[in-house]
Amino acid sequence: MIVTGKNDVVQLSGALHKNQWLTIKAAARLLLRQHSQGILIDCSELTEVSEEGTKTFLEAMRDIQGEGARIVLVNLPENVLTMIRSVPGVRSQLPIAKSEEEARASLRVGVAVGKAVERPMSENCILIPLLPGFDIDYAVDVAGRASRELRQPITLAALIVVSRNKPLNTPMPEEETVAVSLLEQAERAAKRNSLAYGRHVERVRDAEEGLLQLIKTYKASHVYIGAYADHIRDEQFLRMVEILLHRAPCSVIIARQAPDKDHHLE
Repeated sequence: MIVTGKNDVVQLSGALHKNQWLTIKAAARLLLRQHSQGILIDCSELTEVSEEGTKTFLEAMRDIQGEGARIVLVNLPENVLTMIRSVPGVRSQLPIAKSEEEARASLRVGVAVGKAVERPMSENCILIPLLPGFDIDYAVDVAGRASRELRQPITLAALIVVSRNKPLNTPMPEEETVAVSLLEQAERAAKRNSLAYGRHVERVRDAEEGLLQLIKTYKASHVYIGAYADHIRDEQFLRMVEILLHRAPCSVIIARQAPDKDHHLE
């Protein structure tokens, strides 16, 4: 097997009959110095892969993720994809993109909201979860008042829900685009209020349980959710509120604007 590296891509060529991660690792590490968000592994020139060879990808993923970066497999020939799918515990964990463009777009989500751009999520923060359908602007407005009074930072946290039949880090173009859009909306609201804030993206299997884990991990002091009037008939929204009110180890505030737009809390 031949390993070459260029830009953000490790190119594999030939047959992969055994675990070659140690051989590939040096090239991957070199690329990660210039592309800290993650790299692509291009499999277009692989002629065949054995069951033992598929472990190369699994070990690569675990090693690179352990350093806070990501890898995405691209351009898999059909015979290689078939072998990966046949090995228990491999396909279910490997992030595979349909194209290099899709893979890079997914990696850029981490750059747009990562530690290099904004402060990472801090402990004892005021957390504003961002999901489609939430009244984000009003949540930021109300949380901003508390932030100034309590002198606690705000974290804008977008949740990307990944179904359990996909690897958690698999590229999801539509969902990732929505997450970035929600973050940008919340950021504009924070700037209007002259608030200091951090940004965060969390990939979760379940919105409610994922949010609870986020709250516990970072010891959030308050959670603010912006609600619209019609949320009273939204079963998913009501389920999230009920779970948070019963299980969240912090203050939970549901903020809703009155129909006449006079701001108040309910």
